[in-house]
Amino acid sequence: MSSAHACLCIGTKKQESDKFASFLNAVSSTQARTGVKEYSKAGGLRDETFYTGTLCRQVPLTNRLVPVDKIEKMRPTRTSSQILPRIDDCECTPSIQHLFRRHYLLQSPMYYIRWLYAVIYSLYLLFVLRSRDPTDTDIVGYIENTTMAILVRPATDGKLGEYEVTFCDCKLRTSGGYKLKNMLLRYKTGKNGVHILRFIRNGVEVTDRSQIFSTIYFYHIHSMHTKSHLFSNSLVRNIVNNDVKTLQESSYTSIPLHYQLLHSSLSVLEWDGNMSRYLGYGDACIRESIVEESRNMSALEGHQAVHRWNSHGKDSFAGKLFRSRLALQDVMERHGIDPKMLDALFNHTIVHSVDHHGISERSFLRFSLHPCTWDKDCSTYRAFNTSVFRVLITQPNLNPLAPNTLRFINKPFYQDLYRELKNIDPQMAEVSKVCASTSSDICTCFGVGCMVASSSASS
Repeated sequence: MSSAHACLCIGTKKQESDKFASFLNAVSSTQARTGVKEYSKAGGLRDETFYTGTLCRQVPLTNRLVPVDKIEKMRPTRTSSQILPRIDDCECTPSIQHLFRRHYLLQSPMYYIRWLYAVIYSLYLLFVLRSRDPTDTDIVGYIENTTMAILVRPATDGKLGEYEVTFCDCKLRTSGGYKLKNMLLRYKTGKNGVHILRFIRNGVEVTDRSQIFSTIYFYHIHSMHTKSHLFSNSLVRNIVNNDVKTLQESSYTSIPLHYQLLHSSLSVLEWDGNMSRYLGYGDACIRESIVEESRNMSALEGHQAVHRWNSHGKDSFAGKLFRSRLALQDVMERHGIDPKMLDALFNHTIVHSVDHHGISERSFLRFSLHPCTWDKDCSTYRAFNTSVFRVLITQPNLNPLAPNTLRFINKPFYQDLYRELKNIDPQMAEVSKVCASTSSDICTCFGVGCMVASSSASS
């Protein structure tokens, strides 16, 4: 699978229907009564049949028959160019200047409020609630309820109830010269709970649970989660350039956010001139290494196969993701959205949102985000820094000035998708957003305002 499609793209249409029909109950059992027509180039209009006197179409992977005259009123949108995975394609070009202005006006007030809240809440968490060290249950729970679950596979020696999570050739680097290259985690599940059997990082076995959790968290937020952002810039440009009004709300925030993450002096990422380290939320990971790792799909090789997803189970995080992709595909067909947008929109909305929710579920744990301190006890300052980072960047946050969850966008496409996701998992439906962003979209008016002004002057 090419890197352009490796990012959480799951199987082929035929594989999906063949392998998952048993537990999704999604493939229609109704047989064509008379004459089936094939439209291979009609934007996904397939398997049409005359039924009860009306020309209808069996919507793929559902039991519904939809009159063709209704479908033809919603001709599929067309994208003028391929949607490519590039997180660094975030410059403010003339066609999207309005997105930067909107972001500056509506998001900036929340940054200051959110930063103050993060500092106060982190102090409360450390000194009143007394955050604790991670346990085996915390580690495995984090893996199985975030996009790290995609890397879980049965143990290579076939032992029942044992699983492995591995990655190699990682590109992530930190300001202190640390390089995360590879990792292997093996754990066991059973009646007595979960147990970490072995953890190897960069060829060295590690037993300290805080170090294990720190490593997994560090890799996840900088590699696996970052991949859910990859399609967003190109998707947004296609929505704007082709005036896809149905998806207008999905064009907000993402590109201005990525610009600030990669270029603002107040970005959380590490690079020369960065100021966030002095404000308590600075990250140790070097900006250039994150961009490089975002293109590295080696960890995902072999995990796109449908049987990998089937092994997780219908109600697991991975199983729900798979079912939500089918639901999104169905909604897109009903609303005439170009099927080429499927995987980009899937990552841009559902995957990104539920991953943030999974990350935030263990915000009460004490550990260090900085690899250069992993071999030492987690100091109060490092625990505070990690907590501010998590509250500010990963915890769900609703901006009343610009709500962006599916539930609060009163447009047919988003409400339809919200209802479909609610049937799969009500919590998933509640946290899903219309576009990829950090939970608080941490960037400030300084960088955005100056950049918008200079772009306007140059244009």
